[in-house]
Amino acid sequence: MDIWRWVNDETEALYRAGHHRLAGLIDALPGYVVDSEHARVDATVAEALALVRPLKKPWLEVFIRHWDLQSRVLQRAEPTRSLRDAVDLLDFANQDATRDCPQSVCAVQDLCVCYAQADGPSYVAERLAVTEETLARIGPTWPCFTCISSERADALMDAGRVEEALVFLGEQRRAMEAAGTLDASAFRDDRVEALIRLGRLDEAWDVNERAHSEAGGTSWLRRQQLDRARILALKGDAEAARGALPPVQEVLQTPEFYTAYAEALEGVVSGGARANDGVIDWELRRMTRRMESQGCLRYAFEIGERRVRLAAARGAARTATHALADLERLAARFEVPADAPERLAEARARVAAMPPAPAVALPEAPEAVLDDPATLDVEAESGALLLEAAVERWPEHGALQERWARYRAALGERAEALADLGAFVDAHPDDEGAVLALGHVMREDHTPAELDAWAEARAAATENRSVQAAAWFVVGLAWREAGDVPAARERLGRVVALAERAVRTRRILADLALEADDLQDALHWLDTALAEAESDLEGIHWERCVVATLLERWDLVRASAAALGMTLKGEEGPVDEAWHLVRLQLTTPDGSDLTLMGGRTGPVTAEVLETSPLGAPQYIFDRVVFDPAPIDEAPEDEEGHIHAYRVVRVVHRAQFQVFELDGRRPDDDAEQALREGLDAVGARLLRRSGDEYAIQGPDDEEPFPGAFYHLAVPPDVPPQDVLQIVVDAGWPAPVAFARLARAAGDEALAEAHDAVVEEYGL
Repeated sequence: MDIWRWVNDETEALYRAGHHRLAGLIDALPGYVVDSEHARVDATVAEALALVRPLKKPWLEVFIRHWDLQSRVLQRAEPTRSLRDAVDLLDFANQDATRDCPQSVCAVQDLCVCYAQADGPSYVAERLAVTEETLARIGPTWPCFTCISSERADALMDAGRVEEALVFLGEQRRAMEAAGTLDASAFRDDRVEALIRLGRLDEAWDVNERAHSEAGGTSWLRRQQLDRARILALKGDAEAARGALPPVQEVLQTPEFYTAYAEALEGVVSGGARANDGVIDWELRRMTRRMESQGCLRYAFEIGERRVRLAAARGAARTATHALADLERLAARFEVPADAPERLAEARARVAAMPPAPAVALPEAPEAVLDDPATLDVEAESGALLLEAAVERWPEHGALQERWARYRAALGERAEALADLGAFVDAHPDDEGAVLALGHVMREDHTPAELDAWAEARAAATENRSVQAAAWFVVGLAWREAGDVPAARERLGRVVALAERAVRTRRILADLALEADDLQDALHWLDTALAEAESDLEGIHWERCVVATLLERWDLVRASAAALGMTLKGEEGPVDEAWHLVRLQLTTPDGSDLTLMGGRTGPVTAEVLETSPLGAPQYIFDRVVFDPAPIDEAPEDEEGHIHAYRVVRVVHRAQFQVFELDGRRPDDDAEQALREGLDAVGARLLRRSGDEYAIQGPDDEEPFPGAFYHLAVPPDVPPQDVLQIVVDAGWPAPVAFARLARAAGDEALAEAHDAVVEEYGL
């Protein structure tokens, strides 16, 4: 069965049955995965599963759960978190109700990848067995044939049988060619990997450059780009390899890319195309730590080896020693050592052969160390050396201890940072900065309940109210991060009771009260913050504008607006003016962001003026309150930039229904007639296509101008009335407005328009 034909048929059936939201989620999910939009994947999967299970459609549940694992395993490399889910999905996919689902075989791939990422060499036998059994019952016409074959090739390479893997892939390609299913992207990843390992770089380059995929999305293109950089680096063209590397911030989002990026990066640095410095280790260290935390031990080990080699090459003894310690820890966790002992011995020898690090020249006073920018930059190895020497020279200096602890925590040396700073705090219980720094470091890996106990102990160790407040401030932030708003408010309330001003804490409490919809309390904290603050009064007034608007306290909105230098119309009452265009970022029920054009009506209010894309929730003509801090920056050379703002709350739902109208572009008179008819009932015609939009049917020699519109209909206007207005307007054929016809109860017209959509590709 053709998977995508089945998916399209299912989504169309869901649309016809009125399950529009579920149909849209299923349609969007694979695209989110292949484009590495992980946050959207998580939100979409959670909602889609909740919607599909009551419908008793197990095939669709297999589809949703498989694509969830494709994101979590193939791209985000989370085997520890995903292994149980992969096993459960395999069992679910092999039940009587799901065994024939076209994606049931894909569950085998999900499990194989979990095994490969957790520790590939340790699970070779299991991977070879399950892929052999699966390939015995599917053929090259199955969409899963390439996936399962790739997993078998990966297992062979992890077993050191690289040549055998390459021969196997050739056999599978020939089988696909005979079946007419071979395409230019088949087995690109595995063939390139095998050829690189065999040193056949020209062949690897040829395979990589000839491959292309229209369905792989940005993830597939990124893998191809990284392999291009790897091959160039291995061929000795470091400059070209550096040009082929994507920005590291793009790579860091998706662990699937880490090992390829690290290999290419080492070649670029070794070839002299990029400086070998602390920034390199910062990039690779983040990758190793995330890989290790997610259970990808072998991948973390491979990247860690490169850390050792590069640090040794630049004479960074401290970095090399810590990177070696990471390797020792990782190697001890392998169930099957494979070649890890030999590689570990090589890393040890490399570090042992390094000359001693030169002594650090310290300034006369510790304050000069704190003023050195390097001590604030964890990418600068010189900062670590300077701080380490300074703390040894001035062990009683609290600010140095604080800075050094934060620096080490950022470097990944959390246990050491906690132990040393904890000992310092025990010896200096009244050092507010050290207590605050210790709490912030502990927040990373201690539960809020554990931090509660810590704060109680710190409060009991001193009568200094500022130190007690600092401890409870950290705990309040921890409870907030854990999502327990009442607990966070209670702990931060202690801070206000202990500290003299606590303006920052008051603003956080206002934000938490807003989150809890306790608007009066939020206003109280902002009013007291204004009374206590000595700086950033402007920021507090903006925050008060938001809360006062939600409370409809227009007197306070006007007072804060005046303090901000705004001139509003009138002296009292609601603020509802026509200002300028803004872009509004709304968070939809599935957790994704949707940005729509709006018209600003006051300091923090706007009306949505744009319809949403098909399948997304509609907000047209809704009234919103937004956060006044823009979420974008205006380009320096662009005048009239329209800023984007995050919507805090939708305060009035207009509840317009939106329908599509698509077809031949009408003349001006026909369009005006339709607009006038719609205006009479409060509906709106909103054009969504540009002048370049054209339509061509199967019998048309040339395309003709088209137009695509949204019809926004008020909730109190029956769809039947709008349908009659559209029909009476005499729109030139071909035209389609099937959803409007269906909503109006005219199924015959809707089916006729479905046929128009199919014929003209609308």
